[in-house]
Amino acid sequence: MPCDDTEDAVIASVPGHDGPIALERDDEEWIREVADLVDSLAGSSADELDDVGRGFLRGRVISWFELSLDLDVVPRVPTDLIERVSEDLTARDTRRIALLHHPGAGRNDLGATSRLGDTPRVPDALLPLYCASIHDEIGLAQRVGRLAQLTGLPVLLVVEQTTDVKADRLYNRLRADSIPAVVVVVSRRVDEPRDSGSRSFYLGPAVEGMTG
Repeated sequence: MPCDDTEDAVIASVPGHDGPIALERDDEEWIREVADLVDSLAGSSADELDDVGRGFLRGRVISWFELSLDLDVVPRVPTDLIERVSEDLTARDTRRIALLHHPGAGRNDLGATSRLGDTPRVPDALLPLYCASIHDEIGLAQRVGRLAQLTGLPVLLVVEQTTDVKADRLYNRLRADSIPAVVVVVSRRVDEPRDSGSRSFYLGPAVEGMTG
C-alpha cells in the first residue's frame, strides 16, 4: 500500500482558551495578508531561504528560523516592559504600548519584540501578530478581532514603521469594537525620553548576550 504522509504531517496551531487550535486555511491566509502570524511552527524551518545567517546582515528582515538559532544580537528587553505586556493582556482590554529603540538596532526589531512572549504570568494569553507596516488599519483591526474571536484570547500585536495617525486609527478601531488586544508600536529614537510615562519604553543599542 502507498504510504500516506499526511498522517504524520505536523499541523500549525495557535494558543486557544481551551488549548491549542488549528486555524481554518481561509482564516489563516486572510490574516497573513496583512501580518505575520507567529504560530507553533514559526521558526521550525528555514523554508525557502538560501542565505540563512547572511541575508539579514545585508538588509533582509531576519526570519523566525534565524532568531530561533540566536544568529542575531537583540537589545535588552526591560523587565518592566514584559510585566506591562503581561498585565495588559490579563486585563483583556484594548491597550497600547510605545516601544522606542535606538537607530541602528534595525534588523533587531523583530528579535527584540519576539522576546515579549517570554512572560510566565499569562503564557496562554499570548498570540503574537507582527506587522512590519500598516497599510490598512481597518483590515488589520478586523483580523485582530477575528483572531480574538476564534481563540477566545487577547491578541498581542506588534507594529512598526507606521505613523502616529495610522497607529491612532488602528487603536481607536480596536477600542471601538471592544477587541481585547495589546498593541505595541515600535519606532526609532536616538535619545531616551526624559519622561516617557508608564506606557512607553526605550531600548538602547544592541549588546551581545543582553536579552533580558
